[in-house]
Amino acid sequence: MPVLATLAQKAASGMVVSRTPAESGRVLGTYQSGTGGEIASVVISGTAAEMDVAIAEALGRVTADTAVVVVSRLAGATPGHGAPARVVVVSGGGYDAGLLSSMSTRRAGIVTDSDVAATVAHIAGEPASASGAAVSVIDDGRTSTERAAWLARVSAFLSAVERIRVPIFNIYTAVMVVLLLGGWLVAEKYRTAARYAYWSVVLRRIILLGLVLPAGATLLHVVDRFPGTPQRIVALMLAASGLVWIFAEFAWHKWGTAGAVGFAGIATALVLGIDQLAGATLSLSSIFSYSPLIGFRFFGIGNEGAAILVGGALVGLALEMDAAKTAPPVRRRLIAVAGIAAVVLCAAPFLGANVIVSVWGTVTFAVFWIAAENRRIRPLDVAVIAVIVIAALASMVALDRFTGGTHIGRAVGEAAGGGLVDLLSARLATSIRIFIDSPLPAIVLVISAVLAYLRLRPRGRMAAVFERYPVFAAAMTAGLVGGFVGAFSEDSGVVVLALVIAYLVGGLVALMLETDGEVTAG
Repeated sequence: MPVLATLAQKAASGMVVSRTPAESGRVLGTYQSGTGGEIASVVISGTAAEMDVAIAEALGRVTADTAVVVVSRLAGATPGHGAPARVVVVSGGGYDAGLLSSMSTRRAGIVTDSDVAATVAHIAGEPASASGAAVSVIDDGRTSTERAAWLARVSAFLSAVERIRVPIFNIYTAVMVVLLLGGWLVAEKYRTAARYAYWSVVLRRIILLGLVLPAGATLLHVVDRFPGTPQRIVALMLAASGLVWIFAEFAWHKWGTAGAVGFAGIATALVLGIDQLAGATLSLSSIFSYSPLIGFRFFGIGNEGAAILVGGALVGLALEMDAAKTAPPVRRRLIAVAGIAAVVLCAAPFLGANVIVSVWGTVTFAVFWIAAENRRIRPLDVAVIAVIVIAALASMVALDRFTGGTHIGRAVGEAAGGGLVDLLSARLATSIRIFIDSPLPAIVLVISAVLAYLRLRPRGRMAAVFERYPVFAAAMTAGLVGGFVGAFSEDSGVVVLALVIAYLVGGLVALMLETDGEVTAG
């Protein structure tokens, strides 16, 4: 595309994504030409040659002082999957060479179709809609050729992740469900079998690998920031997970099963927490995270990452406090500090904009604090928790609205502008789709309901584990309560519940599988 390449030499460029790719042509065409000659926007599609011809024709109709915005039309997308990213180039109008970004995405090189429409309006001096933000330019120090190659690499990476994200996540969930149910059955029914000790170790090691896999899915990007094929993504994820698993094995040999599970939880929480503080540079797109191609979230560790962080922190903190036999005053302070840190880390708009974590994350750690006191939740406790949740949510939404216009801030703005019905309808449709796309959400809900019942009336090996690890038992209560709240408040739905309790149930089954000799020695 020689015409576009020539235009891009002194222009800002990036990738454009959309929440509604089928409608992106209409959105981008809103300001198409007819704006007093100050700006010309070109929406292109077709083959490379056809698009180059369209650009050349548009450039032939404008003067040298005219700002030009070129956007390739987005293709359609199947439900639950994003359309491949397309190209956007902005020349003139105060935009110099560099990478495009916006306050909506906070990702270098990625903008939304609404951002492009807002940019056209900004250059033309017209008011923009509340759903988009005019783009800005980041000086990346690359030539136009290098920039195009970098954008192509990122686009290939995003498409590769999109191809395998849902299938691998579903496989992971199904395997973990079967593994944990099987481990539970073995622990309860086959403790007297001749080879129980052997299979107990095998099952616990596989459970440990499952618990560190989400950390591996993040750490793989330390080796290759943008792996371009599904095969390379999977290979690097398994390699990174294997490395973390080896360290978990060291923890096992030194501190036993509880130490290994606690290490897996804390390591995972630290990996995601540090990545969040570093701008989520390793979480642009992940098997256990969101996809920017869907056009709703672009920075931070995402709802799924927040659920993994909270689940890992719960199990790690609980088992460490059980091992240290922490005194009640110290335990209360640790839970409070960990809860505040986790909620702020996940929910603060300047870090990741998972604002709804201020609801279910606050509930989770508040219930953890109360359950660790070994008493029932009273009406006054519920009232206090409700006040704290409302205060936390209001604070995060206020910060979100006035410090950057992230996706929650834009959603609130759209609702205030009369789009509340559309906003609620979209969230409801997302929740329904999650249940329709796969039977796994319904299975997770049923299993979680059974777990909640068994937590109230523990029996067998489960009761023995809770007696030995009382703080862990409190964490189980907190994870179930907070996970259910998250399932019905987040647009990720039951995925949040599944990821929060995965670490707790994984830890529970691993501890149930310990042999009588290990229990006695411990």
